[in-house]
Amino acid sequence: MPKVSDRYGSPCIFPRRFREDLLALVGDNGGKIVYRKYPKEVETVDFIDQTDFMDIDRVEDFPIVLEQIKLRDKNL
Repeated sequence: MPKVSDRYGSPCIFPRRFREDLLALVGDNGGKIVYRKYPKEVETVDFIDQTDFMDIDRVEDFPIVLEQIKLRDKNL
């Protein structure tokens, strides 16, 4: 699971052994339920910046994310 500072992000990669737990999810529930159920199984990969994991759900989100990425890259 990606991690920036103390925040976990997406996407998460689940081994096959969690298949049944993932298939049992209903509604808008994501994998968070599964990885909270098995905290000792979680491995993280640390990242410096969360802009790589920003979620674009709407067309209107795209220019906002692009601007944040430009600002990040300008400061590198």
